[in-house]
Amino acid sequence: MDIDEIEVMTTDTHTVNTISRGYNPIGIVKRGEIIEYVKNIINVFSGIFVVFVSIVVSVYILLQRSSIVKSLRRFARAVFKKDTYETLDKYFTNGNEVFFTFVTSQLLDAII
Repeated sequence: MDIDEIEVMTTDTHTVNTISRGYNPIGIVKRGEIIEYVKNIINVFSGIFVVFVSIVVSVYILLQRSSIVKSLRRFARAVFKKDTYETLDKYFTNGNEVFFTFVTSQLLDAII
């Protein structure tokens, strides 16, 4: 007598296990779907974290702008010759003002 398929039944009449090519017709776990679902959740939380960190860093840089600029000027003065430093300082001061004005106006526009 050959046995092709064996099913184990519980009292609530659902198939717990089928020993036939590893197939379980009831309660099939779709691992691929679960993995994709978990990946999507991780991507959403990762995106939220990146936005949060970006906002915190941006606010910190805006609040510490003067001390950061002061430190960069001291570094440039220590590294470059006097005339090179003065040329760089002129361009970076102008660029800093343009950038800070742009950021401030964008922030004001976003608030309004």
